[in-house]
Amino acid sequence: PWAAETSLDLRQKMAALRREYRCGVLTLGARDCQGLDSIFGSLHRWSELAARSVASAFLIAQQAIGQPAASRACFPLAVIALGRLGLSEFDLGSDADLIFVAPSGDAAGPAELAGAVRLAEKMIEVLSSYTRDGTVFVVDTRLRPRGQEGELVVSESALGQYLDEAAQPWEALTYLKAWALAGDVELGARVVDQALARLFARFSVDPDLAGQLQEMRRRLERELEAMPSDTKVAPGGYYDIDFAVCYLRLLHRLELPPGANCPQQIDALHARGLLSDADAAVLREGAAFLRSVDHAIRLVTGKTLRGLPEHTGHMEAVEALARSWGLVRGGDSLAERLRDVQQQVRYVYRRIVGAE
Repeated sequence: PWAAETSLDLRQKMAALRREYRCGVLTLGARDCQGLDSIFGSLHRWSELAARSVASAFLIAQQAIGQPAASRACFPLAVIALGRLGLSEFDLGSDADLIFVAPSGDAAGPAELAGAVRLAEKMIEVLSSYTRDGTVFVVDTRLRPRGQEGELVVSESALGQYLDEAAQPWEALTYLKAWALAGDVELGARVVDQALARLFARFSVDPDLAGQLQEMRRRLERELEAMPSDTKVAPGGYYDIDFAVCYLRLLHRLELPPGANCPQQIDALHARGLLSDADAAVLREGAAFLRSVDHAIRLVTGKTLRGLPEHTGHMEAVEALARSWGLVRGGDSLAERLRDVQQQVRYVYRRIVGAE
């Protein structure tokens, strides 16, 4: 309600948004430190907090530029989440990957597009600018068509043409995670549906899809110089699971509700007979373990790391948290358990996407 309160100025609303988000972070963090029944249930709650913040920032930005909060007529705009937020796996320290889409046709003339750009810019400022009350989270818009060289606000038709003609396989994986969070809800839902249809039509018949994904995966490992204990980039990390799952979705045109997380996608593939019992179990359990370790690192250090902490005290705290969650038992160490999981995940990835 405070986001729509017209008596508050922009600074007051931004401060209120930051305080509310910080309160939510502390509540969720304390809850997870006490016990974790399901990592993906936890990440869903973190994602809901982030999604509410995005929706609030949109309302604040509307009023800041003089657009009535209840109006869509001036600058219709859909805010689409990608990445971890689109996957409903947002976490402490995550960036919000967002793209902004305006309608095509008469509703997207020069004046309307200019207004939509102002709205998008103000929304990013509301979320990301650093004030004496801190910030909410970083907004990353580089996943939009043509990245930093592309327009901040893309029209619906331009996005469709880009996905039809120019998008790379890694972008197909990215746009499979599209989820409309704020703004024009009808436009956002239509954009997501059309994006999936275009991706399936193009990439399901691409004979070199597996080869391109293999090369991209190798390039990520090489260029990011992944540490062996990196839960995301290292061989057997979360990227292996994501690539395998998205490859099968593209190949078999598997549609799922926006915001479906990784285990939900694995379950859907398994139910369709596209994953064996054994492979589905490895990917499902591997995803839960890798996300849990990453979450523990973030709760202990307050940030993302490219591997297990090197600081002794931090590593001991991460290991203790992991044991309390049942990730490690007996005399095994967290590092040893992580290596075992990575080996199993890499084996399944290689068989699904192809030998390297």
